[in-house]
Amino acid sequence: MRPATHIDPYKVELRILCGFELAAELRFCFDVLLDELDHARAQVARATKRLRELARNERHRPAAANLRSVSGMGPITATTYRLELPEPERFEHEG
Repeated sequence: MRPATHIDPYKVELRILCGFELAAELRFCFDVLLDELDHARAQVARATKRLRELARNERHRPAAANLRSVSGMGPITATTYRLELPEPERFEHEG
């Protein structure tokens, strides 16, 4: 039996879009936008990888674990909050 492979829907849709015949000017603009999209996706992947590493870091692990106890809060969001608000107690509680 063959192992299941993951099909990236982005790549499938991109292949379809790239198959359209476009005027040269439009193709140029489209290709520039695709380059920007590829760069943005790479940056997000890079940031996500680093945030996952930081979530496991001894310095941030307790706070990130505490934040993850909130429903819907994953490791990336929890670590982002931890890094952006290292001292949340400085804010007054408006309960």
